[in-house]
Amino acid sequence: MTKKPKEQITVQIDSDALKIVDKIRNKVGLSRSEFCSNLVIMGLDDAKLLDSIGLVSSAVYIRSLLDGYKQSIIKKEK
Repeated sequence: MTKKPKEQITVQIDSDALKIVDKIRNKVGLSRSEFCSNLVIMGLDDAKLLDSIGLVSSAVYIRSLLDGYKQSIIKKEK
């Protein structure tokens, strides 16, 4: 099986999340890079499934509604 070329990216996460990454990746014997790459691939698989049944678009719409609602509450409080 031929390996595909990989692109390097930089990701920033908070220190609590990094502690969890390190704890689990040490258990399974992977580098941070390998473990995080696997997490991204698993997340993309889930995202593709959700997108195929229309839930990604729905989530984006709901998020925009919630953001608008939060902004209107903030304005009323001022």
